[in-house]
This record gives sequence, C-alpha cells and structure tokens, in this order.
Amino acid sequence: METQKIINLRTVSHNTCDITLRSDHIVRIEFKEIDEFQLDHAVEIFNIIQSFNPKKRHLILISLSNYINPSIQVMEFWAEKERNEISLAEALLLDNFPMTLIANFYLTVNRPHRPSKTFKNETDAVAWLKKHEEAYQNKLKVLKS
Repeated sequence: METQKIINLRTVSHNTCDITLRSDHIVRIEFKEIDEFQLDHAVEIFNIIQSFNPKKRHLILISLSNYINPSIQVMEFWAEKERNEISLAEALLLDNFPMTLIANFYLTVNRPHRPSKTFKNETDAVAWLKKHEEAYQNKLKVLKS
C-alpha cells in the first residue's frame, strides 16, 4: 500500500505552541517550553482549532516534548465534554518523565470526555488516531442508513 505524503495545510503560531492542520485530518499541537500554561492560553488554542473547520471534529496530536506547566483550570477545561466540539480523539506524544507524570495525572484525574491516550512515538499515535476516525466514520454511515 502506498503511503501518502502528509502536507501541512495551515499553521498558526501561538505564544505557547504551533498548531498545524495536516492533510491527514490531524491537528498537531507542538508546545514550546513555557513555565505557566494558563486557561486563557487553552481557550485561545481551542478557538484556533475550531477556526480550521467549525463543523468538524478533529484528531488531535499533542506533542509534549517541551516542558509545560498547565494549571488545574487548563486540565479541567481541556477535559470537559464541550471540547468534543473540536476533538474526536487526542493522542499525547511524550518523550520525557515530567510530562509523562503530568499527562497521566490529566488522564486519571480529569478523565477527558473523548478517547485520549499517551504515546512514545508518533507512528503509533497517528495509527491509534486513525482507528478512531475510521470507527467514527463507520458510526456516521450507520446513522445515515
């Protein structure tokens, strides 16, 4: 099977991260190193993702290779059911111990209202996201028939 080249369709730089809409329908969030990640930052990122296509739920790939310190309010906000407006599933890409602890806390305590999982490599994360997209598309087909 031939693999298609992934093209970055649109990138928005925020003071905390770069947010890229890719041709494979994944929104990749690459965080910069920041000491305090506040609720207003999370709301701005949510609005940017929503602006890509307000009627579409995206697959979200969050790269946490840099250290960020999210507030409790950020984790609560991002886990809320209302974030399902933009997110079908979210994969957290981790390569360091401090961010792994923070991500596990988020998943265990905040319990996001969408499929969410941590990964050590991008290939596995993308494959997992694509399975959720396929399941969602199949569900839509059943509902339409």
